[in-house]
Amino acid sequence: TNIGDVGNGFSASDFDSTYLAHLADSKIIVTCNPYNWEGDFRLWEALLSGALVMVDKMAIPQWMPHPFVHKKHLVFYDTRNQSEFNALLEYYIEHEDEARQIGEAGYNFVLEHHMSKDRVSYILDKIESRLVLD
Repeated sequence: TNIGDVGNGFSASDFDSTYLAHLADSKIIVTCNPYNWEGDFRLWEALLSGALVMVDKMAIPQWMPHPFVHKKHLVFYDTRNQSEFNALLEYYIEHEDEARQIGEAGYNFVLEHHMSKDRVSYILDKIESRLVLD
């Protein structure tokens, strides 16, 4: 499988038929979580494109198994600090090889640890660990 060729990218809503092609052609994808919500479909679709993903800082990933590591799997930015965001974006535009390495690492990390089967396995393991067997 080539980077950008995983899944059909559809979520609860329809989108332009060129959406996945744009993701696959991108070198850097900047996304921001919806207000009062973390980890929407855009984040996962962006990560599976293989591009470097920049996303606003989140609390939830630190609580889930195999949390993302800043500047290893993706790049977190602070929505309240425009100058830091601009500096990060400019840095990765100028350091294309490093951006590509992070993008590929994020892509592989999602495939290894954050697919639907991993969520189901995690939930089942949690349920099993709380069962009292006679």
